[in-house]
Amino acid sequence: MSLAEWEGELGLGLFIVFWSSVLLLLLIVLVKSINIVEIDHDKIKYINWFTKKVITYQIDQMDGFVSTDEETRLGNSYKTIFLVVDNRLLGRISEFNYANFDELNKKISELPFLGYQSNSNIKTLKIMLGGVVRLD
Repeated sequence: MSLAEWEGELGLGLFIVFWSSVLLLLLIVLVKSINIVEIDHDKIKYINWFTKKVITYQIDQMDGFVSTDEETRLGNSYKTIFLVVDNRLLGRISEFNYANFDELNKKISELPFLGYQSNSNIKTLKIMLGGVVRLD
């Protein structure tokens, strides 16, 4: 095998690995981000649509909520709220993803409003993947 053939196969292999990794990351984000949100008088439940995993937050243990704006690639802006527990952003609820956002927002508005949070795509992705993000 000549050097040119070897470099061509290596390039193709790296190309496949790169795009497979990107596809896997997108799939993980998709699976983790499609949630059903249920709000009762004392708790908020996030039920993952794919895995049926339930994450429950007790309202009396929450510090409050923050709001932010997220933009789409087309330049549209959507309001998003994050629940705050122990000074960490958890529980993303976006106007883009939930048709009943106003109803959810009304119920969450009973919690203390902790202000506007600056936003970045990296921060949102980290939260969607289960990471911890502290308040600014």
